[in-house]
Amino acid sequence: MDSVPHLSLPLRLSGDRFAQVGQDTDREAADCVFVIMCFPRGVRAEEPDFGIDDPTFETQPIDVDDIAQAISDYEPRVDAEIETIDLPDGTTTVKVNVTLPTSDELPEEA
Repeated sequence: MDSVPHLSLPLRLSGDRFAQVGQDTDREAADCVFVIMCFPRGVRAEEPDFGIDDPTFETQPIDVDDIAQAISDYEPRVDAEIETIDLPDGTTTVKVNVTLPTSDELPEEA
């Protein structure tokens, strides 16, 4: 584990301790994106723009551009691939794949 552990989100126990993930791992980045997507925009008083607009009662299609923008604004370390899956019951699932770029993939500094 990284020397700077972070609590894994959502919070859960691992034995008698809270589960942890290493800093700057794909898992830690995915946890951060999970938190962004779980917060309806406007509920955090200290950061009212944090999160996404709740798509629960929105008409289809789901605004994945809003989701992508929220991820870009609040977790700029990640590359996020967003996919929508229309289910036979008329609902839509949004799948977000998150990866951290490797040092080889980072842009050159000027």
